[in-house]
Amino acid sequence: MIGAQHRLEKIAIQISRWLKFVFISPILFLISSLTLYNIFHTTVPFVFYFNWILFISASFAWWIWLIKVITDMIKIFNMVLEVIQEIKKDIHEVKVELSNIDNVEIHKHIVP
Repeated sequence: MIGAQHRLEKIAIQISRWLKFVFISPILFLISSLTLYNIFHTTVPFVFYFNWILFISASFAWWIWLIKVITDMIKIFNMVLEVIQEIKKDIHEVKVELSNIDNVEIHKHIVP
């Protein structure tokens, strides 16, 4: 379970980075547009396509990251499920032992 905890912490850090990117990216697109148009005297279609390529690149990176996170989450859930199954088995064994103890105690009191 320690590996699962480490993976969850890693995912939380990555999510915080993506959230920062969500707030920073529109500003970066605006700065790149203004820089390309005003300083380099490019055309509006060029600025559009340049930012479109940046957007597609970010979307592609996000998609790959999302698939990786989903895969990690499935592995974590499977590990948790295995631990829950072990606990369920242990609880069942304890119930059986307790019922055997209760039966023995009851039998001692009934049979002289």
